[in-house]
Amino acid sequence: MSSTEWSPTPTALWLLREGWQIADSEQLAEQVSLRLQAEGLSLIRAFFGIPSLHPLYFASAAIWRRDRPGEYLLGAHRDRRGALLGTSPLRGLEEATEVRHRLDGSEDVSWSDVLVQFRGEGGTDYAAFTLPFFGQQNGVASFVTDAPGGYTEADLDRLRRLLPALGRVLDLRSVHDTATNLLNTYVGRDAGERILRGRIQRGDVERIDAAILFCDLRGFTAMSRRLDGDALVGTLNAFFDAVAEPVTQRGGEVLKFMGDGLLAIFSSERRGGAEAACADAIAAAEEALDALEAGNAAREAAGLPALTCGMALHLGEVFYGNIGAADRLDFTVIGAAVNLASRLEGLCKQLEVPLVMSADFAARCGRQPRSLGSHRVRGLEEAVEVFGVG
Repeated sequence: MSSTEWSPTPTALWLLREGWQIADSEQLAEQVSLRLQAEGLSLIRAFFGIPSLHPLYFASAAIWRRDRPGEYLLGAHRDRRGALLGTSPLRGLEEATEVRHRLDGSEDVSWSDVLVQFRGEGGTDYAAFTLPFFGQQNGVASFVTDAPGGYTEADLDRLRRLLPALGRVLDLRSVHDTATNLLNTYVGRDAGERILRGRIQRGDVERIDAAILFCDLRGFTAMSRRLDGDALVGTLNAFFDAVAEPVTQRGGEVLKFMGDGLLAIFSSERRGGAEAACADAIAAAEEALDALEAGNAAREAAGLPALTCGMALHLGEVFYGNIGAADRLDFTVIGAAVNLASRLEGLCKQLEVPLVMSADFAARCGRQPRSLGSHRVRGLEEAVEVFGVG
C-alpha cells in the first residue's frame, strides 16, 4: 500500500490525533487493541515491539491481553537471537514485511512454543507486521485473534491500514526512549532529565547542596602494567559495578567515571534534606566496600588482583550544570566542596582506611563516627579533621 493509497482506519486517525500523547506503553497498547475490537476485530492479544539503544536491552515491548493485565517487557541482549530467530513467530519478518500463521489446526505450528501457547489460549490466527522506522531498525506489531476461521481479508486489510499511523507513533516513542536511554547511560538520570528539559547552554548551572562521594581504585597503575587490555577493562568494569550499583539504588547520581575513579552526588533536595542525603551516601559507600570484598575471593581464585579503594564523603554546596567548551559540554559539578572531597580521598591511603568523611558530613550522617585527627590536604592552608566509621 503506497502512501497515496492509504485509507486510515478510525483507530489510525485516533493515534495521529490523540493516541500519540499517551506516555505509558501498556496503556497505549490497551487503547489501540480496544479500539480495534470496537471496529470489529476479535483480538485476544497484541504485541508492540520497539528497538532500543541501551547497554542492557535491545528492545522493549508492550503486550495487551484480553483476559489479564498488560505487560511491559525489556529484551536483554543475551536473549536477542532467540527472540528474533529460532522458534519465535517473528523470525519470518527477517525476510518479509508480514507473516501469518493459522492456529486453527490447518497449519503445523509445533515448531514454535509461542504459537502452540496462543493456540492453547483459544487463538485461531496470528499476524505480525514490520513497522518501518526512520532509523536502521524497525518496530514490529503482532495480533492474535480468536475469531472462528481466523482473520478475513477484510480483517487483515484493517490491520494493514493501521500500520502507517502505529509505526509513526511508535517511531516517535523510539526516538524519545533512545534519547532518554543514552542520556541516562552517559550523564546519569537526573542530568539526563535536565538536558531533555532544555538545560543545554554553557553556564546554565545551579547551586545545590549535596553529599559528595569520591572514590578511587587502589593499585591501578600496577594493574595496567600486569594485565592485558581485556582483563584491565574487565577489572575496571567490576570495580565500577560494585560502586555504582549501590549509589544508584540509594538515590545517588554517578556523574563521572574518571579513569580509575568515580564521582557521585546525593542531592539534599531530592533526598529530602541533608541528613537523608548523607545517610544514603554512607550506606552506599559501605555497601560498595562490602561488594568489593565479596568479589575478591573469586578474583583471586582466577588469578586476578583483589580490588580495594579509597572513598571520601563530604557535604557542601556545589555548582551543578553545563560546563565546558562552546560546542562540547559536560553536565557535572564543580566547586570548593568537590575539590575538598577529592583531596580527602587521598588521606585514605595515608591513614590506611578505606573510608573517610569530613566533619560536615559526619555531623549529618546519623552515625557515631570516630575522629581520625586533623591532617593537611593539598590546596588548604589549615589542617582538616576527618572521621572514620565508628
